[in-house]
Amino acid sequence: MNISVLMPHWRKLEFLPRTLPPLLAQLEEDDEILVMCDGDYNEVLLYMEENHPAELRDKVIKVAGYCLKPEGAYRISNLMNQGFSIAKNEMVVTLAPDCLVQENWRRNLVMHIGRGKLVIGRVDIEGLDKGVLQDVRIMAMYAPQVNIAELCWGANMAVSKQDFYAVGGYDESFDGGWGCEDSMMGAKMIAMGLEYVFVIDAPVLHCYHPKTFFGDSADNGILYRNRMMYYEFLWSNWDKLRGRQVKVVSSFDYEETDQ
Repeated sequence: MNISVLMPHWRKLEFLPRTLPPLLAQLEEDDEILVMCDGDYNEVLLYMEENHPAELRDKVIKVAGYCLKPEGAYRISNLMNQGFSIAKNEMVVTLAPDCLVQENWRRNLVMHIGRGKLVIGRVDIEGLDKGVLQDVRIMAMYAPQVNIAELCWGANMAVSKQDFYAVGGYDESFDGGWGCEDSMMGAKMIAMGLEYVFVIDAPVLHCYHPKTFFGDSADNGILYRNRMMYYEFLWSNWDKLRGRQVKVVSSFDYEETDQ
């Protein structure tokens, strides 16, 4: 099964020298990486021309998006929708550009993806007291009856284009800043009836950088607004979300079943 890896890119060029090589090393023939740029298209394209000319020539890496920065903030939902529209493969993996894929990431993730599934891989945060995030992972592994819509993140997520378009793609009213657009997407897919799969051994390391992770004061206001829109959706669709469970899997589960 081939995948299109979709990276929404915003002011993170310094991470690409670290995160791209291990990702490229795991790709298979006919996989692709789509780097969707918000305002730094020219800079990213120049970096690819200087450092990955063969992959750019062979269209293993494609750079798209906007040349100019917006007056507002990050247009992440718009970039994601654009990326899905140009992805050549049916299965799309969304991956943050500052996420470092770990050994066997592709293999372990791909064996669980398919139509009718929303697949989330583990995300570890570099340089961060994992506190809350660790609690979330424990909840996902040991208490799958928790509010599963809270456990969706776009930094390491896989879904089919067919299922993506069935829920109308990303909600662009969340643009103008980051936050909750991926949780909203997950909640819409779960409400539609997709199986929700959490893959323990397909982790990425999210390279920690304080400003982008926590946001500045302007971002925090937008994050609050986005979270309120997200909670409103959860409340109005709770009858469809209540009782849905996370299926926690690993490559070992697959291998045992396959035998």
